[in-house]
Amino acid sequence: MLPTDFTGNFENILKSNKRILFLGIGENRMGDDGFGPYVSHRLLQQIQNHSLHYKTKIINGKTNYVDRKLEIIKFNPDILFILDTCQPNDKTVVRSPGDLLIGKEEELVNWLPLSSHVLPIPVFIRDLKNQLPNLNSQLIGVIPVSTEHTEEVLQYRPDIYTLDDYEKDPDLPFYEFNLSPKIQKIADDLVNYLLDILA
Repeated sequence: MLPTDFTGNFENILKSNKRILFLGIGENRMGDDGFGPYVSHRLLQQIQNHSLHYKTKIINGKTNYVDRKLEIIKFNPDILFILDTCQPNDKTVVRSPGDLLIGKEEELVNWLPLSSHVLPIPVFIRDLKNQLPNLNSQLIGVIPVSTEHTEEVLQYRPDIYTLDDYEKDPDLPFYEFNLSPKIQKIADDLVNYLLDILA
């Protein structure tokens, strides 16, 4: 179950937005930093089986999300939800690993790490807004348990996907996910919730 403060905020945001884009950002080899790519990949896998009420696009941006800029502009979303790990700097609120948060655009500077990002996300959003001035952006972020590099790096499902598949589909994860059990459960709960609420 997701916290009610999260679901209430999300549903209020959806009320005035019909074209929705989810952008997963992160590095699978850095433990829970793969939260964004994991959620976006799972949504892409399952969304084909659902008839959605909203016009929705999902992009697994991984660490090279800047390369998907033209795709985002072409879709012209009302709202961009960034799926990523976060670490709010607000010392007045006690936060714990596994907390799932929604952050407004102006909070991104203080909430998002730079470790796996090729370009700071607030800079990327400003660049998008030069082309999409009415774009609203929000962060769906989780506080990670660990973002340490994994010692053993494995390719994602080599029994199913070939190198040619990665060339054809930029949304396919190249490396195996290494989420901690706590973040894995939250990510799975979030995917199920999003599928329910968008349908």
